[in-house]
Amino acid sequence: MLLLEVSDSLFSLRTRGDYLSIPDDITIYYAVDFDAYDEATMLDILAYFTRVNTETERIGGRPIGVYGPRQVCNEVAKNGSATASFVANLSSGWSSNIGQGMPQSWSLDQYNAITGVKLYNDSDGSFAKEADLDQVLHSERHGKMWMGEGIIS
Repeated sequence: MLLLEVSDSLFSLRTRGDYLSIPDDITIYYAVDFDAYDEATMLDILAYFTRVNTETERIGGRPIGVYGPRQVCNEVAKNGSATASFVANLSSGWSSNIGQGMPQSWSLDQYNAITGVKLYNDSDGSFAKEADLDQVLHSERHGKMWMGEGIIS
């Protein structure tokens, strides 16, 4: 049963967040990492976020955010099911990004990919590896960022 899965997952997430000392006011983003453009899929997504909200209120979880294309973020926010959006703007070919306005609730905007970034060891400055990184903008209006050692506003 999906409600049971949501309940168990949120309880585990709450427990893990407490273990990691994530402050209670830090948004947890739930991902919709695909091109969700048809009405039936959108209805399923909205139903899922409604269940996430119900269970989060029941267990006292952290604020809810949505990661996904612009249309998904706009619809979930309009439904009142997320307080912040992490917008997957890298996927410009997704039809659920084309022609959609930037969500008013955007907190994070993933807008550019950089390939082959050289990473170095902190301890001695030696080369560690190459990695691909995403550039992300942060807006303070819709949620704080937490980086493990503290809050960035």
